[in-house]
Amino acid sequence: MLIYARFHGRGGHGVKTASRILGTSAHLEGFHVQDFPIYGAERRGAPVTAFTKISDDPLKLLDRGYIFNPNLVLVSDESLLSDPIANPLSGIQTGGTAFINTTKNIDHLQIKHDNINIVVGDVTGLSLRYVGRVVLSTGIGAIATKLTGMIRWNSLEEAVKEELQEIGIKGELLEKNILLAKTCFELVYPAPLPPPSQQKKYKIVELNWTHPPYNIPEIWNIGNTKIRKTGSWRVFKPLINLEKCTRCSLCVIYCPEGVIEMVDNSLVVDYDNCKGCLICFNECPVKAISYVREAEAV
Repeated sequence: MLIYARFHGRGGHGVKTASRILGTSAHLEGFHVQDFPIYGAERRGAPVTAFTKISDDPLKLLDRGYIFNPNLVLVSDESLLSDPIANPLSGIQTGGTAFINTTKNIDHLQIKHDNINIVVGDVTGLSLRYVGRVVLSTGIGAIATKLTGMIRWNSLEEAVKEELQEIGIKGELLEKNILLAKTCFELVYPAPLPPPSQQKKYKIVELNWTHPPYNIPEIWNIGNTKIRKTGSWRVFKPLINLEKCTRCSLCVIYCPEGVIEMVDNSLVVDYDNCKGCLICFNECPVKAISYVREAEAV
């Protein structure tokens, strides 16, 4: 038995904790486990990946590193499906399973893989209902354990307590997370997970030392950050009631991304780049700004 689980999310989603919940749950069931995250730009909203390997034979877990051939993929943000850098479904095994955190049904997801099992669920909505804020680590981790088909609830509950207490979550908030985990655990059914095939052997290329003036990276494409849209990072979308707005411009001043501007005596939000931090909502003195969950926005 060998499970290669790969978690995809954004900074702040808790995919590292989700992978540890899966790994700790499996360890409590007596399996051999490895789990480790990979960070890119360490900022909230940036793509993050974490890996968990589970086996009943320690000799099958001798190699460490990236999982290029997962048989189980967990995607905590639907927008990552169209992100060419994250590319969460790359390398997934034929007949493997992918869970997508989304409010949509499978028919409305643009997924090109026809040879894998797709499971969907609204973990974000359940998190808001049971915890009162977006905490995806517990829900995604619970779903991953259930999809393996070999981890009992008692082990998952103990793993959630252990991992969340380690990061300072306790008391009522911990109990809410356990309830969320129980709900998500019961949301899905065990999935078929074919054994992962052998990973390709990558050739090691030796690079000769080069004098620093000749090997320092140079940026040739000026202003290319404008190409990278960050609007897909948000969970909540701010809405401005222009009839109630007094044009005080405090939202323009406080917006950390500079995506709100005054145009012809009217406020305009650049939703392609608004990350949904809701600072504008909190700072508006007349409460002319409200917000809705992005999945419900028109």
